Amino acid sequence: MELDIVASVGEVERREYGHKLFDGKERAFFERSAQVSTRPLEVTVSVRGYYLTPVGALIAQASGVPDASFSCKAHVRGLIDETIEGGAW
Repeated sequence: MELDIVASVGEVERREYGHKLFDGKERAFFERSAQVSTRPLEVTVSVRGYYLTPVGALIAQASGVPDASFSCKAHVRGLIDETIEGGAW
């Protein structure tokens, strides 16, 4: 079996947004400026395996794969929350 994992992590990106809070005395919401920090993440996982039985080899050959192998690949993108950088609890 062959396994390949590729991961890339980008630079920190900071974004500002309006954070809404409720004021109990005024019985109304107010907005204040806040900031979040994220880091883009991208991961690709590839797996290639080989059939161990003659039935698997026949299935692979019928599918046009001469070496009795099968493969699967997954790709995902996301964000890592970096708002609290290196913060200790």
